[in-house]
Amino acid sequence: MKYRWIMLMFIMSIFFIQFVDRVIISLATEPIMEEYGFSATQWGFILSAFFWGLVPFTIIAGIAADKWGSKKVFIWGGAWWSIFTMATAGAFNYVSFLIARILFGVGESPSLSNGVRIVTNWFSPREYSTALGVAFAGVYLAPALGTPVIVWMIDSFGWRSPFYLMGVIGVIWVFCWRKWFTDRPEDNPYMKDEEKQWILSEQEELIETESSKERKSLKELLTIPRKVRGLF
Repeated sequence: MKYRWIMLMFIMSIFFIQFVDRVIISLATEPIMEEYGFSATQWGFILSAFFWGLVPFTIIAGIAADKWGSKKVFIWGGAWWSIFTMATAGAFNYVSFLIARILFGVGESPSLSNGVRIVTNWFSPREYSTALGVAFAGVYLAPALGTPVIVWMIDSFGWRSPFYLMGVIGVIWVFCWRKWFTDRPEDNPYMKDEEKQWILSEQEELIETESSKERKSLKELLTIPRKVRGLF
């Protein structure tokens, strides 16, 4: 298998991990509410707290990736959300659950935008659609495959067990990512030179094609073509 596809499996796996992490708390609703006596309103705030961290930091994570690269941002993001996945299991009251979920959302914020960025760096433009399809398959496989396992773990070992397990898996992923990934394929010591050269030549061809296209003015972009106007 070509090395770039191995790296793509890493992207798919982290999407899988993070979306399993997201659904654990929903599957553990009943035992957590019973243990802490949360009201429906309090539980609604706990569930939505994830997005309070995710949404604003998605933009910040994109800016950080532009400045420091996807490798560092994914390392920090993966470690951060894995820690706060486990921290959710250690929460002891309403406020601590809110804080854990907000910070968990902050950690997950870099994933999707950085996944797209990595695909565009590591693949030929001819492969973008296939590569993104494979990568984002992890998003849909996570609830499909993870849900029955998580439910079984909650029933067998208690609601905290999947939080601890997935947190540990996330940390292991971070260590593997740090060792085997580089922001640019040409800098990777594990990829063969032939594959590096092929990717670079494919991407250079796209750049040449795009630069050769005639640039349209703002007026042209905002003007409705005659053929379209004739339809009205």
